[in-house]
Amino acid sequence: MKLSITIKYNDGEAVTYVAGLPEWSKWERKTGKSIYGMTDISKYQQTDFLFLAHSAYVRAAAGKPTKSYEVWELTIDELIIGDQDDPK
Repeated sequence: MKLSITIKYNDGEAVTYVAGLPEWSKWERKTGKSIYGMTDISKYQQTDFLFLAHSAYVRAAAGKPTKSYEVWELTIDELIIGDQDDPK
């Protein structure tokens, strides 16, 4: 499962991260939740999606320096889950 998560930062920049298998696997280990139980997105907390986005952010950096989750989280103004161009 791949999930697009758009993060709008305090400085006005918006970046879309795609949570793929590595992020979901890490999320399952951390939370004890299962991707296969994710039938109703409204039952999950924003911290679940922030964790996925941060994990994708770190992976996208490909070894370059990144902000820790705690610091990174403080730079966020808005979280948008899914594709915004999807008319459904």
